[in-house]
Amino acid sequence: MKKILAASGMAFMLLGAAPAAQAQNNLFGDILAQAIAAHLEARWSDDDRNYGHHERVTQVRSLPRMVQLVENRSGGRVTDIVLSPNNRFYKLEGFDRQGRPVSAKVDARTGALYDISRGRGHVHRPGRFTPIDHIVRDLTRHGYRNFDRVVYQERQGTYLARGLDRRGRPVNVKVAARNGHILAVKPARNYNGPAYAKGERRQFKHWRSGLQKQHYSRFTQIKSHEDYYDVRARDRQGRNVQLKVCAYTGKVLGTQYY
Repeated sequence: MKKILAASGMAFMLLGAAPAAQAQNNLFGDILAQAIAAHLEARWSDDDRNYGHHERVTQVRSLPRMVQLVENRSGGRVTDIVLSPNNRFYKLEGFDRQGRPVSAKVDARTGALYDISRGRGHVHRPGRFTPIDHIVRDLTRHGYRNFDRVVYQERQGTYLARGLDRRGRPVNVKVAARNGHILAVKPARNYNGPAYAKGERRQFKHWRSGLQKQHYSRFTQIKSHEDYYDVRARDRQGRNVQLKVCAYTGKVLGTQYY
């Protein structure tokens, strides 16, 4: 596909393509496009619209969030996901319900989908293995975070995940695909995750004073996400506002008045 598809354009095209996609046994790539377009309309576009009054949201969408979206809505399976060095897109590889290989790219910030490639025929389905989002969740419990790539190594029956350790150092973690057990941890030479991810993730209270200096006050309904906080507050004019605050830098990523 020569041009990146905007979410709105994708949704329009897919309306006409849906019957054909069903006739082709709902190829993973087609469902992938529908899933991302629908999710963009329902949720991600809210980030850009609702928090776009003062600043556009510029942070990279988290790796596990992207994987969950694709698998929950498509019924297929993502086996590999890699963030590009320039942080512009994720490269996805996987297979559909019939075992056909599929690859695609997804804009890491907006969710626009492009370069969908579908393999022909059937491929051998990998044996029993733990979904990527479960692998990442378990590794997070062990202190690893902000993964920029997870690759399935079928011959070895392992995943190789790259992320940061508790001290913010890049590491490669080899995990048993069958049960998620950590087999080895080695330093990684490279890391493509966003620069802010190497900082320490702070509790919201750490950023409170900085927000007060920007004349925000009365913080309530604080919700923690992977890399940001949603919080209700009052601005300097006493107006109700919802803030999106980076958990690593304390920067206000966007605002929504209500």
